[in-house]
Amino acid sequence: MISVLFIIAFVFCVAVAAASILVSRELGTAYESPFLKSYFYYLVAFQAFAMYGLWGKVVSRALLSAPETSGAVEAVASLVTLFGMPFLFVSSLMLLNMGYAVSGATATSRQMMSHVAGLLALILGTWLVLRIAAPTARMLASIPWYAEAAVTIGLEGFYLAGFLVIGSRAKNRRDGREALKTFSALFVGAFLLRALTLPLGLRYPLLMPLTALVYVGSSFVPLFYLRLKADDLFEPLKAESTPDSKLARLVERYGITKREKEIIEQVCLGKTNKQIADTLFIALQTVKDHTHRIYSKMGISSRMQLVQKLNDEQADRHGHRRPGRLPSG
Repeated sequence: MISVLFIIAFVFCVAVAAASILVSRELGTAYESPFLKSYFYYLVAFQAFAMYGLWGKVVSRALLSAPETSGAVEAVASLVTLFGMPFLFVSSLMLLNMGYAVSGATATSRQMMSHVAGLLALILGTWLVLRIAAPTARMLASIPWYAEAAVTIGLEGFYLAGFLVIGSRAKNRRDGREALKTFSALFVGAFLLRALTLPLGLRYPLLMPLTALVYVGSSFVPLFYLRLKADDLFEPLKAESTPDSKLARLVERYGITKREKEIIEQVCLGKTNKQIADTLFIALQTVKDHTHRIYSKMGISSRMQLVQKLNDEQADRHGHRRPGRLPSG
């Protein structure tokens, strides 16, 4: 019965982790924002740590469990967490990048190198532990659970504080600042939830699947809120110039209707779906439905690809096509 619950929890974690990454990628292809790029990489590294560093403990214990090898099993479980720490470090570093992106500042090369040096020290420390503990697995098995919890929570907490401090200098418009504050509060709440449950999972192995489930799922609430408020925080991608009647060639090529052409023109101006709905006096869902049909006709899946196709079309008309060029941000 416990094994079945573990499997269900694992499958659910995989689904949530994949959904988080896909949603963040969708945001990054619809809006022009360095913040969203860093957030995408944050989620990739964060979910990698959760699946490798936490679920790795569960899997290693399940595969290697035996009364006569309990010490070796715990040693392997500890090593799994150590090997997962670089993922946690990368996700934490992305938190700083998110803060810099929000504030409009840029990290200096010296600052970034200091953090890279910290990562190298982490890797070197892991290697030294392996060298020292190689003669006896019991040394690794004796690493206190609270030490693992302190390092994991402390590393993430330190960089989260950096994100909050740097991001507090954001210069968004008022509604954007309020949305950012709420996002930050949800982000902190998710961290506190992980900080409360992680020690329990490390102290009591049977609770580790539940801890991993909370760890993975906690990141989805801030992401879901960010998706709802993206129009208040970020500028949608737009084409290099507004299309004119010469875009009739593109309209004819893909069988674009008059209403769909109007929506494409609004997209080129960098308007959000809601702004397009207000401009054309139609429902927001109608805009989304038309946009989906436009994507299907053109064989694309995002606003970024639509803008790129429009830019390429205009470049073709002016005789200076630039293949492969994507909008910045």
